[in-house]
Amino acid sequence: MRVLVAYWGRYGGGGKLTAQLVPALAADSRFEVALSLSRQAEHFAESRDLAPIRWPIDTFEGAAALAIRSLALPLTAWRFGRFIRRNRIKAVIVVMPHVWDRAFQIAAQRAGARWIVWAHDADQHPGERVPLLDWLQGREIAAADAVVAASRFVAERLQTRRNLPAARIVQLFLPVLTYPDAEDASRPRKPFRFLFFGRLLPYKGVPLLLEAFRQLRAQNVDATLTIAGDGAIDAPDSALTQPGVTLQRGWIQPEQIGSVLAAADAVVVPYVEASQSGVIAAAYGAGLPVIATPVGGLAEQVEPERTGLVTTAIDAKSLADAMRRLVEEPGLYARCAAGAAQQQESHGWPRFASLLGDAIENLVSRPGHSPTS
Repeated sequence: MRVLVAYWGRYGGGGKLTAQLVPALAADSRFEVALSLSRQAEHFAESRDLAPIRWPIDTFEGAAALAIRSLALPLTAWRFGRFIRRNRIKAVIVVMPHVWDRAFQIAAQRAGARWIVWAHDADQHPGERVPLLDWLQGREIAAADAVVAASRFVAERLQTRRNLPAARIVQLFLPVLTYPDAEDASRPRKPFRFLFFGRLLPYKGVPLLLEAFRQLRAQNVDATLTIAGDGAIDAPDSALTQPGVTLQRGWIQPEQIGSVLAAADAVVVPYVEASQSGVIAAAYGAGLPVIATPVGGLAEQVEPERTGLVTTAIDAKSLADAMRRLVEEPGLYARCAAGAAQQQESHGWPRFASLLGDAIENLVSRPGHSPTS
């Protein structure tokens, strides 16, 4: 069965997910995998040779390019449908939704392919909400043959907010992400090194983490905190310049992520709202324990006292208490680090691809037409 994995975004975790999904799915003897990528994707060079049949596409950078290239979208979508038909593609797996998806979805389904979209969020995060994009994603999800959810939380939100039937939801998990040179056998070190990594957005809870770290240092805990990512932090200068805090501002390139993870002893995910976290998946790939707040699907990703700790509340004191435990209880740290490393087996790409493959096979074998909306 020939399937197409598509990622038309440019930055962020979607490119990494694509680069690891394609070879895992291709290893399944049931499938021949084709690939469609944006030529502007930061992982394009890493991913373009993963599959023998490719459909690269030029997307856009900025509003002007979006407007100009969207004028040609009907023709591009028609060409996409022709590619699907000529190559006998049975299913399209969209790794991360894109603003052009709906046009491509209509073309692919008319060409006879089933459309499977990986919905990382049922709702847009605070600070990222764009009504048009939310509406487009809702249309795509409503018309999809199947929707992959990486957490129970997202699966339930898809049913309640998007009115999506449970039968069309494929609930899996977020697989472990691995980066070169991210593991370090010398952990933990003194001082203990905490890391926040990712885009600096309001829902990520960085001010909460800074206050927790201030409380931790006030208790004479020997630790440092690195905040690495692009964006603004809504916190006073006194919090940002407190002793032990290092700011690594700017977009972290894919080839730099491994070294950022290698320099840490544990990752903190202090979110005040979440679906699930690719940062947790990357932490496990580096063998790093995780401290997370009990929001969204984060509590599903972190197994308390086995792969990390989940705070008792979304406040600075609870976060500081969890951080202190990881520093001052060597047995707990060793157990969580070992559990994090073991996630590559239980939540690795081979198992994810096998389960996704079962869902694809069942979907394509069903009679009937794709849903429309």
